[in-house]
Amino acid sequence: MQLISYQFLLLLLPLSMIGRWALPFKWTRPWLLLCSYLFAYTWGWVSLGLLLSYTLFGWFVGLALVRWKKSKKSILSLAVALVLCCLMGLKLWGFFSQADAGVDSTTILGETLPLGISFYTFVLIAYLVDVFRGRAPEHELGAFALHMAFFPKLVAGPITRPAEFLEQLDGLKSVGADKFSAGLDLIIIGLVKKMVIADGLAAWVGIVFKSPQDHSCLGILVAVSGFTMQIYYDFSGYTDMARGAANLLGFELPENFRLPYLATNPSEFWHRWHITLSRFLSDYL
Repeated sequence: MQLISYQFLLLLLPLSMIGRWALPFKWTRPWLLLCSYLFAYTWGWVSLGLLLSYTLFGWFVGLALVRWKKSKKSILSLAVALVLCCLMGLKLWGFFSQADAGVDSTTILGETLPLGISFYTFVLIAYLVDVFRGRAPEHELGAFALHMAFFPKLVAGPITRPAEFLEQLDGLKSVGADKFSAGLDLIIIGLVKKMVIADGLAAWVGIVFKSPQDHSCLGILVAVSGFTMQIYYDFSGYTDMARGAANLLGFELPENFRLPYLATNPSEFWHRWHITLSRFLSDYL
């Protein structure tokens, strides 16, 4: 299931909103966590299993970092190395599988891998580093699990800092008219960016890229420029939808794009493009 799908827009999101509004506050977190795991399961049982494994691993490592402070540097180094090795192994699986025409590069054990494994790996590393530094707020397992699995940001971000998300759980309130309206606006903007602009450009760019020999140098250059706009509107549209869905559930997710192609130099560009990834690299690399 993708955010841009009938199953998400007409089933999971409305269902999660109804539960968010109708259930008592004490059931809000379990309900949202259940919806998030249902979303993850649509990628297959392996995908859900990986997410659960990452969550339990991160939680127990976080406890170890707090309990065994004299060894916390070694614990953190080993934990980060393990999750990065897991991520690298899965990426290499996809790379080598792609070389085999008979194997889908996005599957393992017959199940579809979550495209968001990189994102929740980064979320986990940020949490462990913040615990190591004494900056992560203390929360019970259910809150941490929701931080890892929150479905609007699970597949393609934005990448949230631990305090950025967990502190919202403490002050979670009913969704006001302003936030509801802002959420709908972001979802509509995201749909237009993705389905109208990005998909429209993709159809045209694909024709040129499929047979470049049939087009002039100018036509190819225009197609390359069109491709840069396609990937921007595709990714930023998806992010807008994620932020809009989060708003409808009472959460704020950080901005991820700020008109990057208006940047005047490479440094400014990377502060405008995939902002939460640049921030993650700056804070934790």
